[in-house]
Amino acid sequence: MQPKHADSLWAMKIGPNETLRAYSARHWKSEQLGIKEYVLAYLDPHLQPSGLFTGVSFASRASGFDPQTAQIQELHQLGLKRIGLFGAAPIGCLPSQRTLAGGELRVCSEIYNQAAQLMNSKLSSAITSYNNSLNDPKARIVYTDIYNPLLNIILNHDKYGFSVADKGCCGTGNLEVSILCNQLTDTCPDDSVYVFWNSYHPTERGYRVLVNQILQSSLNKFF
Repeated sequence: MQPKHADSLWAMKIGPNETLRAYSARHWKSEQLGIKEYVLAYLDPHLQPSGLFTGVSFASRASGFDPQTAQIQELHQLGLKRIGLFGAAPIGCLPSQRTLAGGELRVCSEIYNQAAQLMNSKLSSAITSYNNSLNDPKARIVYTDIYNPLLNIILNHDKYGFSVADKGCCGTGNLEVSILCNQLTDTCPDDSVYVFWNSYHPTERGYRVLVNQILQSSLNKFF
């Protein structure tokens, strides 16, 4: 008998998990996936296994968030069928990296972007190889590209109604992130015209535009 959680959509990201958590079931049009509107707090000690049967579970490798995060093979052996792995973003075009490695003009750092592309290429190849080794026609282990959609938004921000793509809304927008963005920090008057909220994370509208692009290119691969 197929385990109930086999119908859940599991998403994994290599590296910090903040970006991945933005792709909540709420953004992923939960009615299309048959899942809950909000992401469950999967580290909640009161969470019951039944709560994961129709939810989205977010895992993050190499982030230090959860040392017990399962690997893909382990998840599949548990009976999970739909697993999405998100690659790396164009880190060289994040505001912080423009400041630190983009020179006086704060251009995108090509070295950092090339590193992200190399990792994504290896990850995509590894997923393809693993899929080919599976004797399971129902399995959907999908590499999900966020590099190109986010880069497209950054380089063509005017097309999506953004005015600023090289700095964040918080503070100077060049380096502030995490605790440096707080109640004492000035913010821009309208974050909806900024791609980034701080020097690392997109704004809510930035995430929505990004997720819509990812849905168009990747959602059908899970079914």
